[in-house]
Amino acid sequence: NGGKIGTRGFELESNYIGEAWSVLSNVSYYQATDREALTYIAKHDEGLLMGAPQWSIYSNVSYDIDHQWSVQAAASWFSEKSANGPAFGETRMISAQAIIDLGCHYRFSPDLEALLSIHDLFNERLSLPVGWNDTTYGPTEYKGREISVSATLRF
Repeated sequence: NGGKIGTRGFELESNYIGEAWSVLSNVSYYQATDREALTYIAKHDEGLLMGAPQWSIYSNVSYDIDHQWSVQAAASWFSEKSANGPAFGETRMISAQAIIDLGCHYRFSPDLEALLSIHDLFNERLSLPVGWNDTTYGPTEYKGREISVSATLRF
């Protein structure tokens, strides 16, 4: 299907880096344009591609408490997604979703750091559409809440 799907849209990003605070934000939007490969186009709206949110918003905030401790929070929002294309005669929608992540970073020394992070804090389980060869329309749930601990040693 090379060359049969086209999109247009925009992406805006802002970044602020201060003494203790940093903020990164991003907004993106797309609309499908070329419609030769109909399997990938949502039946109810030809401007949507199957499984792709038309809008997404992301923001990450980081705060350095002191030279050893820092905390981070991130939020991602995805607009609704179509779960199947017109090849199956019907389009079902997956609701818009938001995911929140938190993190805490500790620097023991310039060469040793640790990070504790929680992905999907409220266990929203981001829904992904099933493949277009499956007519069940049921969304597949992506991994839910996940806690991770990592360490970095530089030598």
